[in-house]
Amino acid sequence: MNAVFKSVSLIDAEILNVFNQPTHVLRQYGLAKNVVETGETPKEYPAILTLDNQIQAAIDDNYTICTWHKINSQRAVPVEDGFGDADSDKEMDTSMSMVIWANLERLGVNESQLGSLFFYSIPNILNVGINGVYFTEVDTSNVEYDSQTIFSREFKGIDYNISIGSTLIQIDYTITMQFSKSCVAQCTTC
Repeated sequence: MNAVFKSVSLIDAEILNVFNQPTHVLRQYGLAKNVVETGETPKEYPAILTLDNQIQAAIDDNYTICTWHKINSQRAVPVEDGFGDADSDKEMDTSMSMVIWANLERLGVNESQLGSLFFYSIPNILNVGINGVYFTEVDTSNVEYDSQTIFSREFKGIDYNISIGSTLIQIDYTITMQFSKSCVAQCTTC
């Protein structure tokens, strides 16, 4: 559903508004998916997939912050409207994670400060602007600061390489959307 992609873009735009100082050089990858490389040394890492290419969501020292989002799961339930029309409207809960790599020394903040800045900069209500999507809410739920654990989930088969003064943070959130099933089912761009 394109509404999730649009939601991630709107969240990233809001974060970019918060981090608009000269010391904040962001690389926002958007919505990533794990890519597996097989061979002698199999690897798994987050990447942005396009029709003709893949861009690894990398930790890049040219920036002070790099971010990417991942879909963990989705669950849809019918919405009861009281008029016997329960099957046409649905509510979709999409469990998401945003991973943040940051050079804390260049930013001049600690992990907790940075985690809080990101956590509270994610908007609660989004307007995705898609016909048939009635509303979109975002609920942030958790901030994780264990860089090694996050790295091992994101980069399998790759040695831990987060330098001193840098960190990985993961923010878990849920996108809740209410939409017309019939409208979205017929829409190729939704």
